[in-house]
Amino acid sequence: MQGLPGVGHERASRILAAFGSVETASSASSSELQFVNSIGKTGADKIKWAVSERVLPYSSLCDAQANRSQVNPEFDLTYKRIIMG
Repeated sequence: MQGLPGVGHERASRILAAFGSVETASSASSSELQFVNSIGKTGADKIKWAVSERVLPYSSLCDAQANRSQVNPEFDLTYKRIIMG
């Protein structure tokens, strides 16, 4: 859980204590995440956004870079966000 927006060691510990596993916490709704101490609506929404992002296989990113003319706009934006930050 650490590494998610606004989630450090303490908050990750509280989330895992509340949900029991990373998988359960990741599938929790924003409203459910807000029940964890110190996670408000904004924090819960950021966590939900991060865990719901579509992850592309590394090979797809390499293929996209090699064939830039064939990349659709949605993929291109995701590629830029992952590679360029």
